[in-house]
Amino acid sequence: FSHETHLSTVGSSPQAYPWLSCPYGHAWRPCRDSRSPRQRPASFGGLSAIEPEGKCQTHLARFPKSHRLTKTDEFSSVFSFRKALRSSTFLLHYRPQEIGLADGARLGLVVAKRFLRRSVDRNLMRRVVREVFRNKHSDLPSKDFIVRLAVKPTLPLDRRALADEVRKLLDKVRNIGY
Repeated sequence: FSHETHLSTVGSSPQAYPWLSCPYGHAWRPCRDSRSPRQRPASFGGLSAIEPEGKCQTHLARFPKSHRLTKTDEFSSVFSFRKALRSSTFLLHYRPQEIGLADGARLGLVVAKRFLRRSVDRNLMRRVVREVFRNKHSDLPSKDFIVRLAVKPTLPLDRRALADEVRKLLDKVRNIGY
């Protein structure tokens, strides 16, 4: 009776795996939503971090829509202002915001496919620039920024070097008067 064809199907009811049915199945999953896997939460709560006590807390490190340039008119107004700073890889276009609309710094990204053919590399570039901008957002003046690639970067991409380069550009633009 070692083969499964000889086992009885009657007698034990099917049970769910404990790691799927309850949030305390594993210590590394204390923040799990108690809904079934097919149901989505009503709204995305952003990044979350686990406190030492095991409670969930919403991380304040986000990149909300109010910090982004989203419309074509916003991009074209920054490009038409014709002020830019250059580094070895990036070109940082900037424009002061109007007085009534000054909500803080906003970021737009242009990563051309002709410079980075692989989407993985383009997305890495976007993530690095967004992270640096998110960390420096409170120090930046109320300007609209567009970061774009100026030249084809050398592969493989060095995240720290790219982040330092963007950080230096944002520090330079912080010291500019207009």
